[in-house]
Amino acid sequence: MLLSLLAGCWLNFAELSTLNVSEVAFSNEHLSVSNVWIRMFDSPLICPDGDPAPFFLVYPESEDILPVAIVFHTGALDYGAFVPEGSSFNATGRLTSNWASSRVWETLNMARQSLDTSVTDLGHLPTALTNAGIAQLYPSNCWGDYWHNGEVVNLNDSTAEGYTRQGLDMAQLMINLLENEQLAGDLNFKLEQQFNPDETYWIGMGSGGQAIVELLLKGTATPSGIVFDSYPASLQPYLSGEDLYSFEQEAFARIFGEEDPAEYSLNNINILPAKTAWIWSNGDPQHPRESLETGADIISEVEGSWVEDQNENAHVFINKDIDLANRVVNFLLTGNHELPASPEDTGE
Repeated sequence: MLLSLLAGCWLNFAELSTLNVSEVAFSNEHLSVSNVWIRMFDSPLICPDGDPAPFFLVYPESEDILPVAIVFHTGALDYGAFVPEGSSFNATGRLTSNWASSRVWETLNMARQSLDTSVTDLGHLPTALTNAGIAQLYPSNCWGDYWHNGEVVNLNDSTAEGYTRQGLDMAQLMINLLENEQLAGDLNFKLEQQFNPDETYWIGMGSGGQAIVELLLKGTATPSGIVFDSYPASLQPYLSGEDLYSFEQEAFARIFGEEDPAEYSLNNINILPAKTAWIWSNGDPQHPRESLETGADIISEVEGSWVEDQNENAHVFINKDIDLANRVVNFLLTGNHELPASPEDTGE
């Protein structure tokens, strides 16, 4: 709640335009409930290409007040060439609204094209969450800023880059929409379906885990449960990797500027909920193994947490394995990461 009160110091939400929205049905062979909708919103934040940054809401129609999971996608790392003046900047790659929208569609396994993100997205996570009666917010990141930068806090050099990075602003906007009824009303984020801001879960896939770290470090109230999947808890292996990680080093230099990236890492968080999961693999080809092992060690010290090595040559797991996705959801709801017993198993 503290960060929601401080958010007015980041952005003047009163000056933001209302949201544009459209809606389509969500369905697949694993979905066990009906009347599930995907609502697409153009947020008041602007991508480097000048178009609105999108975010998505997935929810089953219900008479109950639904808990909400905020799911942060991976792939939020990119930059463009420095420009002599802002007007000469031309957004490409992951710095466009279309890429950001496609990244969420891909997470839902409803994309028209496959993006080059080295992630297998089969839509199993949103399906498992929906089957359990959990609504979901999917913010997008078109700023390539590792969910770190904002218009007022953690600023990038917008003059040299030609645009303002706002990934952290987008992450915070999701919190504010759930907690601040006046803001939600002002931005036309009002639905007949009711959501419970006191029962929220944060899920970070790949670099999406940084959004969770940033929000916790800024003072946002701890959610009911957290899941990190394939998140590099330490950037030091990148920074000391010489030419092996030259792209990442340039990107992090722009994102963090003169700040020390280590100040924005998992080991600086004092309190994590008992229901914190760390899903990783010793064979992850996208991150240095050391950066993943660091997180596993940190989370294993949290009483009630769940740490599991998938032992695969792959990156991001909870959206490509329906059993693992169901285990994740059961852990968030009950603290037990085993699959819930079926009626056949219990004899009911």
